Order: sequence, then structure tokens, then C-alpha cells
Amino acid sequence: MSATLKDSSSKNFTEKFVTKTKDVGVSPQRNEESTPKYVMGKFADSFMIGGGSLILLLLMNAMLAGNSPDTKIGWWVYNLSFLVNFPHFLVSYQILYHDNRASLFKYKRFLWAGVGAPILLASILFGGYLMNRVDVWGYLINATYFFVGWHYVKQIFGGISVTNSLNKYYLNTLERFCLKGNLFSLWAISFIGFNIGDKNYIQDGIPYQSLNLSDWTLDAAYISLFCTLAGTIYLGFKKYIEEGKKPALAAIICWLTIYAWYLPTFSHPMYMHLIPFFHSMQYLF
Repeated sequence: MSATLKDSSSKNFTEKFVTKTKDVGVSPQRNEESTPKYVMGKFADSFMIGGGSLILLLLMNAMLAGNSPDTKIGWWVYNLSFLVNFPHFLVSYQILYHDNRASLFKYKRFLWAGVGAPILLASILFGGYLMNRVDVWGYLINATYFFVGWHYVKQIFGGISVTNSLNKYYLNTLERFCLKGNLFSLWAISFIGFNIGDKNYIQDGIPYQSLNLSDWTLDAAYISLFCTLAGTIYLGFKKYIEEGKKPALAAIICWLTIYAWYLPTFSHPMYMHLIPFFHSMQYLF
């Protein structure tokens, strides 16, 4: 889902989406109230866009101890995420290399994403192998967590924008700023939290180190989170009081989902392995 919808482009997207999702044989004279407000249904949308992950998190914290799962459960969770994650990647490749193939060498952003970045990453990986520098691969792992976090929050913003647009609920510039600031603050907390101090990690057999960041960076991220959260909630209530409009249920669920995924308070040793699964399900939705 696009995460950079402007107010006007959101409306254009909605009109195009509604046109595609109209029931066959329905009169074109039907009013706005009868136009589709959901992709699959009110509760189905909420479940697919992240509600399922919230339910599972509650069940896991209630039924399972807060420690690492046994090997069988761990492998089952890992393979389940792997099974759904790859179709999610393939859909991305289809969008870039097939659906937008005409733009691949026409626009700089497409050229960088589809050609430049893959060549650069392959060169770094191959260079690290030739030089027998495992630390080079370790730097890439840390970079992966940085960019994956960015990708996750942008997808959340896209999910919020699209589900709200289907319900004729559009964000103004200030509302978008506060919401994006809140999402990026969550991303910062997640990334910085693992890079405070000098720590050693292992990912798929590859050792890597934290960035040895100071404690104040995490404090600053939390302050930003609380300020933007307060601003987002305030602006939402203000819009409801002045205009009588409220966000879609699926949009609210989508927003709450990233909190469950990212805030350390809600973490569970086994749940963290399921986040890629739910992220991929959200993407495919």
C-alpha cells in the first residue's frame, strides 16, 4: 500500500478503488452511502490489517509464559512466517518489475529501487565474502533492521490512509504530520532500544554489534512518541467535535497494531517471530 498519499491523491485513489469494487449490475445512480467502505468487510478488514495479531498477543500473554518457546513451537512459528513472507516479497517484485516495468528506467526512484539498490547490496555481500569480513555482513544486518522498521511504519501509514479514505475520512497536513511523527517515533524506539550501549548479537549465525548509542537518544524518542501521540489523539477528537467525522475501525486497529509490534512493553519471545507473518498478511490484504 502506498504510504505517501496526499489529501487530494487519497480522494482520487478512493474513487478509483470504489469504481473497481462496485458490485456488478448495481445502478450507477446509487448514492455515496451505498459505495463500498471496506475491502472484505468491516471486521474482516480489521482482522487482516492487524487485529489478528492483537488477539494473538493477548492470548499468548494470557496462556504462555513470557519466556522462549520450545524448539518445536519455535520452528513452527518460524516456518509459518517464512511461508507467508515470501509471497509478500514476490508481490512487491511483481509491482515493481512487472506492473511498473515501463517506469523502471524512466524515473530515478524506480531505477534506484529496482536496479541500483540490488546491485549495491549484492556487491557488499560478495565483497564481504571475498575479503572474509563477517563484520561487513553484520553491518548489513543492523542496516536491515533500520530499513525494515522504516518499511513497517510506512506500510502502517498506508493502511491507515487507505481504510480511512474508503470511509471518506481524510487527514489534513497537521494531522498527517502528527500521525507520521508518532509512527516514526515508534520506529526510533524499536531501533534505538537494541542499540543502546555496547552489545553483541547473532542473526542467522552472523555476529554483529550494537551502535553503542547513549541513553538520552531513547529518552528523546519516547518524548517524541508521547508528544505526537497526544497531538494525534487531540486532533482526532477536534475533528470529530467540529466535523462529526471519525476514523475507520480498521484504521484504528492498524495504528494500534504497530504499538504491539514495536513497544518493548508488549514484547513476547515467541510473538516477535510472528510479526513478519502478520506484516506480510497485512501487505497481501
